[in-house]
Amino acid sequence: MNLKIKHLGIRDYSKTLTQMKNWVDAQDKKGQQNNQNQDEIWMLQHCSVYTKGQSESSTLDSSINTEANRTLPTSYIRGIPIIQSDRGGKTTYHGPGQLIAYMMINLNRKGWGPQKLVQLTESIVLAFLQENGILGQLKEGAPGVYVMNKKIASLGFRIRKGISYHGLSINVDMDMRPFNNITPCGQSGIQMTQMKDETHDPIELNRLECQLKEHFMAVLS
Repeated sequence: MNLKIKHLGIRDYSKTLTQMKNWVDAQDKKGQQNNQNQDEIWMLQHCSVYTKGQSESSTLDSSINTEANRTLPTSYIRGIPIIQSDRGGKTTYHGPGQLIAYMMINLNRKGWGPQKLVQLTESIVLAFLQENGILGQLKEGAPGVYVMNKKIASLGFRIRKGISYHGLSINVDMDMRPFNNITPCGQSGIQMTQMKDETHDPIELNRLECQLKEHFMAVLS
């Protein structure tokens, strides 16, 4: 099986970004040497952080410019750091209780383009939500997965040397208030939601992580 899934717990965003880039470089070198490498999925949560994608201009809410916040470095919003990322998309929030899957996949070997990667990822999220009694929907021209026009999962990728990294985040059971400080994913008027608020079933993040793993295995392995 040419797919490895790692469960990494709660991780710092900046360190994880560096590790992903290093992984891509290492896999590219291996591929050049022996025409083989192994795809990986990293499943984790992040410490509270805002991340800005490459297409970001300025989606940060002007209401954050209060006297209390002027004493903070400009790279923070209400004490939460803002990190420039190299993924696609605009600004979003990550925090504990959000399930993240970073997808390092050799697209050249699979013969996939970016659109195929996005479509398969969205299909995985839809099946995962359905298993938990949540009917997800897609919106044309707006990558991600929605529940009654509220966004529950976000996607953002970078492809370098034919290998994807970054991936998806699913809001499970988290503090949603930090989303109020930004325009999530640059979508004006968008509401965010989470699995806890869309199902009456108990939320066990470890169980859900194992479920999501099975969906990745079924589609990607």
